[in-house]
Amino acid sequence: MWEKTVTINGPYNFDRALERLSLDPLQAVDPLKRTVKIPIYGEVPETASINAIGTTEEPAFLIQGENPDTAETVAKRIFHLFQWDTDIAGIISHFTGTALEPLFEEHRGTPFVLDYSPYACLVKCIIHQQLNMKFAHTLTERFVYTFGFQKDGVWFYPPPEKTAALSVADLRALQFSERKAEYVIGLSNRRTGLGEI
Repeated sequence: MWEKTVTINGPYNFDRALERLSLDPLQAVDPLKRTVKIPIYGEVPETASINAIGTTEEPAFLIQGENPDTAETVAKRIFHLFQWDTDIAGIISHFTGTALEPLFEEHRGTPFVLDYSPYACLVKCIIHQQLNMKFAHTLTERFVYTFGFQKDGVWFYPPPEKTAALSVADLRALQFSERKAEYVIGLSNRRTGLGEI
């Protein structure tokens, strides 16, 4: 086990980021404790947790992970995923005095958070396409619960190799449309053997 404290330039409203992440039922978010546990995709999947210990104006975070040997790599990955190097103050300043200023005031310090895995993001986008959000989340949960795996309370999407080996009938059993099933399997076939992106 390892832990690292990170401080970044404000404003950075982690609570808004957690609010957005908690819309996805597969996320391991605790808004009251200001924490999120995330999957770290790689050859050996692991999990990490982020706990906000600062404020919007003076953001600070405690990162904890499993494997001390991967601590530096995981910390860099989290830094990138949560966009801790983005100059949010500069963006706000850029829009000060414009018609968009009230939007940036209302959402002061709200960051962009990247999906944890580009592959999983593409799969989710295919599943969600042309569905209402409630059923899109239900269908995604069915897919991940059936073919993915859970580690330390964090859900991982199945790897491309596992999804590529599925049949359209396997996904139709979860209420995928035939086209949606073909696209998810087709994407996974293209990712197989190329490594995680």
